[in-house]
Amino acid sequence: MRLIPDAPPDALAADGVALLVRHLGRSTLDPQVRQDLRDAALPLLVATMRCQEATTEVHDAFEAAGIRHAILKGEGLAAAWRQAFGEDLRTYTDVDILVAERDREAAVRVLTETLHGYEGAATAGETPVRLRGGAPVDLHWELLNDDGATRRHRLDTEELLDRVDLSGKLPVLHPLDALLHTCLHAVVSNGSRLAAAVDVAVLVRRHRYSAEEVRALAASHRAALAVAVMLDRAALVTGWPEVCSLARALPGSPWRALCRRAACSVAPSEGRRWTGAEVLRTTRTGTPSSVGALVARLPQNVSVQRHLKRREPAPGRVALISLEPWDVVWRRNQHLVHELVRQGLVDSVLFVEPPLVFKPTRRFEPMPGVTVVRPPLPLIRRAGGLRISAAWLKRRWLRDVDLLWINDPVLGLLCMDRRRRAVYDVTDDWRFAKRPARLTARILHAEGVLARVAETVVCSDELARRWYARYGVVAPVVNNAATRSTYLGVEPEPGLRGEGPHIGYVGTLHDDRLDIELLVDVAWSPSVGTVHLVGPDALSDDAHHAFGRVANLVIHPPVPFERVPHWLMAFDALLVPHVVSDFTLSLDAIKAFEYLATDRPVIATPTSGFQDLAAPGLWVVDPDHYVDAVEQSLRGDIAVARVVATWEERAQEFAAAIRLPSAPGVTSR
Repeated sequence: MRLIPDAPPDALAADGVALLVRHLGRSTLDPQVRQDLRDAALPLLVATMRCQEATTEVHDAFEAAGIRHAILKGEGLAAAWRQAFGEDLRTYTDVDILVAERDREAAVRVLTETLHGYEGAATAGETPVRLRGGAPVDLHWELLNDDGATRRHRLDTEELLDRVDLSGKLPVLHPLDALLHTCLHAVVSNGSRLAAAVDVAVLVRRHRYSAEEVRALAASHRAALAVAVMLDRAALVTGWPEVCSLARALPGSPWRALCRRAACSVAPSEGRRWTGAEVLRTTRTGTPSSVGALVARLPQNVSVQRHLKRREPAPGRVALISLEPWDVVWRRNQHLVHELVRQGLVDSVLFVEPPLVFKPTRRFEPMPGVTVVRPPLPLIRRAGGLRISAAWLKRRWLRDVDLLWINDPVLGLLCMDRRRRAVYDVTDDWRFAKRPARLTARILHAEGVLARVAETVVCSDELARRWYARYGVVAPVVNNAATRSTYLGVEPEPGLRGEGPHIGYVGTLHDDRLDIELLVDVAWSPSVGTVHLVGPDALSDDAHHAFGRVANLVIHPPVPFERVPHWLMAFDALLVPHVVSDFTLSLDAIKAFEYLATDRPVIATPTSGFQDLAAPGLWVVDPDHYVDAVEQSLRGDIAVARVVATWEERAQEFAAAIRLPSAPGVTSR
């Protein structure tokens, strides 16, 4: 069983509280809640096992190459949890490894060449690499931590590696360095995660630090406040005597006292019993120590535990602030809206299209229960046009809405108010998209606020990992799907232009996603007859110029979503030649499911969700071997029947993730 389940933020707080209380011996846990936690923890358990194997694999490769290294967090903290609780409780979804800066290039070569990983875009002191098996590795050569608004301090990598603890199977940081790094890493997220406080507590229990050595180490790195605050929170969460004693022995400061008072101010009076509403309201606030204060002061109150299993009333009317318009090319939003209404999971949906500057408003009903509106944008966005759009929506359309479903973070944030719940459905990591800096900054600001004040759902495991790392948000994953579980028996689209064999790509045509040079190389292959690109055209002039030099490459206009299966069945092989980048790695391409619903061979680069897939007739290969894989797939003549998830199932998962009582398995009061 895992302490931190894979659940929405409020469910994480509630279930995490209940499970932690159980392990501290303060209460019992209802059997149904225990089973729910086991089920919720399964995805994290699988990810942890994958990362354990990857850790050993990377360690052996670095040892063979003579690269000094140390495992950060991960297995080091897992061992401390194991000793403290007597069972495997600590989960993690990536592998963090520290190397010296002079060994950085050699380490990257080992990960990419020896272990066949894919290197991502480097940030300050860190390079992400995804191994062939799907495990993400963060290679650190500098550890930079924010301490306050204006100061930055750096942990000396060489000193950390000189003091590495080699007593176990894997090299880990010296116990004192591990405590310092854990505290500094935790304060980046304001120490709000239960796991961060327990990380600190189990290290103290395992290594029995003396107050003098902790004080000296923290002072030498100008980290006394960070260490003291995290020890206070660890003591508040666990109440373990050794943690409380060490926290009391550290010197105080006005800031530390303020943090300590804030931790207690969120809890109701200790002299009276807690109500279930107070528990849920407290765990949803953004106050850093709310969960810790709740755990430390929660009495044995059966009514609270009963309330944690209840759900809020079903929202009859949902408003979706969409990034895309409602047109014939259906994407995730349209598919989910259609199924939510068709299955009666919601009463109605207001689908808000993105406003267009100087374009008139419009309103229509594409199906019963769905109303599409486009708000006005009388001014450009920089001049405050979106605020006018949001005010128009609030005044005319959002007054009677029960739930705000946000896909456009900027407009969605402006449309929020305290009268209704909000859920942010994350489908892309815009931090890595090629957009003007001011647009990216606007989106990232909105995402940071939504991470604190709204619930979150993501469409891919990679987005879930990034949101947890950035914001401490444990978001449920609702993947994409296909319109049918299988496309076998669908009549192929007649009259394809060009000579066979025909290979095709169906989806948005954009330079951020398509590897233009790779597509040209595929078209030049003598085994390929005609390459077909079908979908909305957002290609640059350079891409059109490159494709114009290839006679057997044809670009088709977008087709209605009902015709997509017919086009897919018309091709001899299906292509996903996506650029492998931090942006595309965050995607969960709908075509991953639509392609696999056919019996055609599928050749994809390791990104956009394909990096974690394995199926008969699916080739996931790097760009250097992509053309060879296409040629090999065309030589085969074996039809493979595959079955995939449908949007009907995904709508039920989505309803459960955002806690709609009409979803299967969820009851309302």
